[in-house]
Amino acid sequence: MALIDRLLYVHTDPPPRPGIVYKYCPPERTDILKNLKLRLTQPGAFNDPFEGYPYTRPYTDEEFSELIARNKQLPELYHIGLQRLHRDGLLERELLLAEVLQDPIAAGKLLWEHLDLALERELRGVDRRHVRHLQLFDLMLGIVPLSETNDNILMWGLYAVSHTGLVLGFDAGHEFFASSKFGLRPVEYTDQRPTMTRQDIWDIRFHLTKATIWSHEKEWRFITPLSLTLPANTPQDSLGYPIILTDLPASLFRSVIFGARMAADARRSVAEMLSSTPALSHIELFQASLDPRCFRVNIEPWKA
Repeated sequence: MALIDRLLYVHTDPPPRPGIVYKYCPPERTDILKNLKLRLTQPGAFNDPFEGYPYTRPYTDEEFSELIARNKQLPELYHIGLQRLHRDGLLERELLLAEVLQDPIAAGKLLWEHLDLALERELRGVDRRHVRHLQLFDLMLGIVPLSETNDNILMWGLYAVSHTGLVLGFDAGHEFFASSKFGLRPVEYTDQRPTMTRQDIWDIRFHLTKATIWSHEKEWRFITPLSLTLPANTPQDSLGYPIILTDLPASLFRSVIFGARMAADARRSVAEMLSSTPALSHIELFQASLDPRCFRVNIEPWKA
């Protein structure tokens, strides 16, 4: 098991899953069906810069006391950190180890205060690759975002490129989603940004919490560790993140929904590929259309 998989935790059991979860795709992503591969996306590669990015609050005196009680070497580590700050010109005078041992809580506060100030300076460029815990998860964590709904007009417009793409339906109960210890979990939506202390960094809930404005997506996520050993020619996306693909079993697929504006030849091409591929011939085909009276997408069985 990968190191990050051992460190990450979540306090609650996953709730009951929907029968099918859906992936909204642009028209070129018909290659998912052809190649049976899907990207494991790093948190930093999503379009929401708040992904997995909680507010980090300082430790209280009580929390510092508990930390020091559990780790007797912490005051010495604080001293080393404060020495470095003094050498870098960030502390006016050098603190002796005896001073740190006399009041380790004050020393810990002083150290973290300077580290947080340095972090704030780095954040002004809004580059999450400068933020230590975000950088860690952007290197080591892959996410497959899915939805329990297949008819959301905002998602059809954004992720399926103005309804020209398609939506893939996956069996939510498939063993594929059990290959990670977190399985398939729903995203929670809130108006309050999650808050953590530095010891909470491994809590997976920070990668399952988004702002209420995204609640229309009704998102479920498959979260799994990424390999740190990548081929030299691994392609990158526009933000510089490696594009890492995972293999999908053919039995995972349940349905394909063609967008209301998807090109007719593209629909026929997908239908022909599925019918001529025994492992994929079980996939049901549907057609989305714009409701003539309401702001609604209707989905009906596809007719060739």
